[in-house]
Amino acid sequence: MNHSRHEAFLRNVWHTNERTKHFQFQISNGHRFEFRPGQFISLDIELDGKKVRRAYSIASAPRGDNGFDLCLNMLPAGRVSSWLFNLKPGDRIGFSGPFGFFALHEPLDPVLAFIATGTGIAPIRAMLQQLYSRPHQPEVWLIFGVRQECDILYREEFEKMAAGHPNFHFVPTLSRPDAGWT
Repeated sequence: MNHSRHEAFLRNVWHTNERTKHFQFQISNGHRFEFRPGQFISLDIELDGKKVRRAYSIASAPRGDNGFDLCLNMLPAGRVSSWLFNLKPGDRIGFSGPFGFFALHEPLDPVLAFIATGTGIAPIRAMLQQLYSRPHQPEVWLIFGVRQECDILYREEFEKMAAGHPNFHFVPTLSRPDAGWT
C-alpha cells in the first residue's frame, strides 16, 4: 500500500447526531488512494502556526470513485475536531496513509463477531460494507454499544443489512436507555 501524501476535497457532510458528523471525501490530487477496510489515515493540518496530526479510521470500503468516508465526534476542547466540523463541501484536506493492520484476513472464519462503541464503529462499518459486497458472506454478529438510542450511528444502514441478509445479526445495546427501549 502506498503511504504517500494525498489531497482530498469534502464532497458531502451531515450530522449523524448532535455530536457526530459523517464526512465523504474525494481524492483530488490525481493519486489512486488504495486501502483495506479497517485502516486509518493521518490527517495533517496547521492550527495557530503549528502542524497538527491526527489519526482517523476510514468509515467506508473502497469505492470506484476513489473516495472515502470518516465519522468523527466533536470534542468540546478539540481543536482539530472543531476545525473539521467547520469544513464545508469543496474544502480540502491533506493526509497520508493508509496505515494499520486492523482488517479482515482471508480465509474468513464461518462466524464473525464485531464489537464496537461510539465512533469506533467506523472501521467495522467499512469491513461490513466489504463483506456484504461479496456473493457469499459468513454469519456475522455486530454488537454496538452506545449511551442513548440517538447515538446508534448508521442504524438504518445496519437494520437494512440485517433485513437483507439473514446471516447478519445487529445487536445495538444502550448504557443509558430511555424507558421505552427494549
